[in-house]
Amino acid sequence: MKRIQTIFFALAVLLTACDKFGQDGLLTEFPAVVMDFAVKSALDPDTGGFSWQDGDLVRVFNGDNDAVFKYDADRDLFVVSEGALAKTGSYQAGYPADLFSFQDGVCTLSLPDTQAASKVVDRMPLYLWKVRDGVFKFKSICGLAKLQLVGSGLALYEAPLTKVTFTSTGGFASGSGTVGKDGVFTIASGEKTMTVDCPDGMTAGSPVFLTLPSQKYPMGSKVSFFFADGKVVESVTVMGIVPRPDMIKSYELEITADFFGPLEDFEDGGSIDDKF
Repeated sequence: MKRIQTIFFALAVLLTACDKFGQDGLLTEFPAVVMDFAVKSALDPDTGGFSWQDGDLVRVFNGDNDAVFKYDADRDLFVVSEGALAKTGSYQAGYPADLFSFQDGVCTLSLPDTQAASKVVDRMPLYLWKVRDGVFKFKSICGLAKLQLVGSGLALYEAPLTKVTFTSTGGFASGSGTVGKDGVFTIASGEKTMTVDCPDGMTAGSPVFLTLPSQKYPMGSKVSFFFADGKVVESVTVMGIVPRPDMIKSYELEITADFFGPLEDFEDGGSIDDKF
């Protein structure tokens, strides 16, 4: 992970440009970056930047065939690991490779309905925007929402946070669809609930990052926090969530001890006012 780019997360568009890497007419390796944006936050809240992880896989399509390239952190390059790809100068590409497919020039992204919570947001879908001087440049089309419970009521939740769900009353929160040449991800079919599974150690006040298709989700969409002791905190949005691909959108949901009262009053789940 030698190169760190300040950004948010990523996906992109069809490009026509020439590359300088490869031999015998084949594309064998290339450097890649994520294009910068003027954002307040980044994929890693601590470092303020995006970095490729060793072993990251990108799928590249040249108009006829596709191949998979693996990131080599020591060389700071993506190197071909599966398939063979003729150099054409015109490519489409997506990260992570297993979420993307290409057929007859059509790019399909399959966004799973379950994500794993992590301090550093990984596997954020990226799509190729352009190639310049042999460098593959990616950018985002998905949005990232940061969800966090705040307030004096946090003291009432001592059990670990196990998962967070977002349920849309409108568009799909996950599923399969096409990525257009303008970088827009349009879901044709899918699920309206996205789940983030939380690892051990996450508490009621831990921030949770949620990758969503970039669109407006209507009023009434719901965020739910689930705890190991069976308690659930739910929040119904009063304004639609609109995660943009060029920034992290933060939502703080405030809970107070006065609002909830004794624990036994809401062991089966409670509702809270939020700040959407």
